Amino acid sequence: MDDKDRIKELEAENLLLKEELEKIKEKHAGYKKVYYEKNKEEHIKRVKAYKERTNYTWKATAEQKKVANRKYYLKKKEREAEAKKEATENVGNIEE
Repeated sequence: MDDKDRIKELEAENLLLKEELEKIKEKHAGYKKVYYEKNKEEHIKRVKAYKERTNYTWKATAEQKKVANRKYYLKKKEREAEAKKEATENVGNIEE
């Protein structure tokens, strides 16, 4: 019986901790968003200065290009299939 009491006690404690965690999460939910909204211009200036200071340039690797091109191809294929499906559905709906 002692084990069952201990389990119930731990479950109750767990529930209390989860509720407390939710309260804390709600309190701090938009902190980063608010910070960047207030300091957006300053952040942009810092990033620009860093890029100039380090001569930063980003170049996609061959693997990144391959992934992006595949994603574009699949989206294009999906759009074309959807357009073709809509066209075939609309053929019978034309009123003369």
